[in-house]
Amino acid sequence: MTATDVATSFDFDCAAGRIDAPLVASAKGEIEARGVYFPGHGGPARVDEIPRALAAIYRGRVAGDRLQLSIELTDDHQRLGPFELRRGAQPQV
Repeated sequence: MTATDVATSFDFDCAAGRIDAPLVASAKGEIEARGVYFPGHGGPARVDEIPRALAAIYRGRVAGDRLQLSIELTDDHQRLGPFELRRGAQPQV
């Protein structure tokens, strides 16, 4: 996860996601934001491939240096996660 003042991006093993707004937690540490999820596929991406962008809602809770994150694909209400992210930790696939 990479968060800036204007957007947040996520890189998963075979997928990615993006929120085009600042990710701000409530006083209780809860987050909820609309964005897009880009599912991956087996094998390399073709040079001319246009990634499929699915509307998604990112929900989670921040506690200290950890974020519990779940993603809901809005078209079919499929839920992905939860994922646990820790600030400064090496990614585990």
